[in-house]
Amino acid sequence: MDFVRIRDAHLAEEFSLSKDLPTLVYFRHGIPVVFYGDLEDGDDVFDFIFENMQTAAEKSEADEEDQEEEEEEDEEEEDEEEEDTNEEEDKIQEVLKKVLL
Repeated sequence: MDFVRIRDAHLAEEFSLSKDLPTLVYFRHGIPVVFYGDLEDGDDVFDFIFENMQTAAEKSEADEEDQEEEEEEDEEEEDEEEEDTNEEEDKIQEVLKKVLL
């Protein structure tokens, strides 16, 4: 986990941090999540970080599962298309055989 100190007032203002410095911000997938608890309470800080890390890990896991499902669906669609193509080719060959005989 990286920690950053902001000295740029405009950047702090962009993330609505200009009033309450110092502030703890966790960036989950690029989205800032601001800690509004007491920075001197180690348990609160730990819980905040742990919960957000856990949520990020769960989202990554869910994203991987979604991607696997999409890949499986794509494979099934490709198999169905291939079966359809094979059936059409078989019909064409049958017609050709009848015509050529």
